[in-house]
Amino acid sequence: MPIERFFLPPANRTAVELAPPNRRPLEFHRRMPGYVATPLVALDGLATSLGARRIWGKNETSRLGLPSFKVLGASWAIYSVAIERLGREPEWQTISQLREAFATLDPITLVTATDGNHGRAVAHIAKSFGFRAEVLVQQGMAKARIDALRAEGAHVIQVDGSYDDAVDESAAHAEKEGGRVLLSDTSWEGNTKVCDLIVRGYSTMFFEIEDAISEVDSEPIDIVFVQMGVGSLAAAAVAHYGAFHPRTKVIGVEPDSAACLFESAKAGKIVKVPGPHLSVMAGLNCGLASFATWPMLQAGLSAYLTLDDASAVRAVRALSKSGLAVGETGASGIAAAMELLGDEARTLEKESLGIGEHSNVLVLLTEGPTDPASYGEALSRPTVGPKSG
Repeated sequence: MPIERFFLPPANRTAVELAPPNRRPLEFHRRMPGYVATPLVALDGLATSLGARRIWGKNETSRLGLPSFKVLGASWAIYSVAIERLGREPEWQTISQLREAFATLDPITLVTATDGNHGRAVAHIAKSFGFRAEVLVQQGMAKARIDALRAEGAHVIQVDGSYDDAVDESAAHAEKEGGRVLLSDTSWEGNTKVCDLIVRGYSTMFFEIEDAISEVDSEPIDIVFVQMGVGSLAAAAVAHYGAFHPRTKVIGVEPDSAACLFESAKAGKIVKVPGPHLSVMAGLNCGLASFATWPMLQAGLSAYLTLDDASAVRAVRALSKSGLAVGETGASGIAAAMELLGDEARTLEKESLGIGEHSNVLVLLTEGPTDPASYGEALSRPTVGPKSG
């Protein structure tokens, strides 16, 4: 089955007190060069074929000069860390003025691990702010993604093993080498601050969605399908809708071969899923949930589901026919919507979630085709199995 596994957590979960998101990250992002609110696209053809009232797609294939939403979290976190070191928030209107303010700091090298987009975002913002970036990547990362990191000025360090191994190595590297600041988008006990900032940075996307929908539709979003790697984007969705639209249900989506949050939800505690993680949904190939975001997801997600690679490929092809070039990771949210809404055998799950012809659905098209070779294969082949390495 395309939906490999589906889990509805118990209804009597303990609530987690969250600080409501605010618009400070949005105000910051609006000052960045090249800022525009990314489009909210009405996927009316898919809504009709799947029996939903509306399906909205937030198109994050071009964001602040990069092909992914990740720059929202990286930029807010780096800015916050830098102004904390500076001891004040400088007055600035241009990036040049901001670079001048940060130039008074001791030299900063940002260290992170990535499956592609987060590291590229860290390197891009580091270059803009006058910092350096060292990015650790796992064995077998696509050459196109490594080339993109280097094009942003990153020093790329390849690690034997998985993304999770690269995370471990990045923490050790930052601790061992002088002048390094760890900028990880995952977290563990005792190291949650940067991850919290990244989650707050992603709030910009959801405030933009609110503003866009308020102009064209009087009905709120009923269901959100959100991609889950380590859980940061899903945590931002839970925080936003929990604060402003508590009746909205948020469904987390993972590849079946890297379903660390699904397994954690079923176990009631964080569970590591060993690699190799070889899904074509490369940005979601994570084996361990983030310590900081796990309680938020445990309390706020309405359901967890896992997909096979063929589902992501079908979604890529469907979006391409609609004129949208979206990579496999970026298409996994709409893939989940297509499989769940289009599966007549999932009646009980849909009834439990209140999904029907009245539903307004939101999917997040989180990235463009960051690996052209893989994207080309997705368009040319109707189905695809797991990558072999």
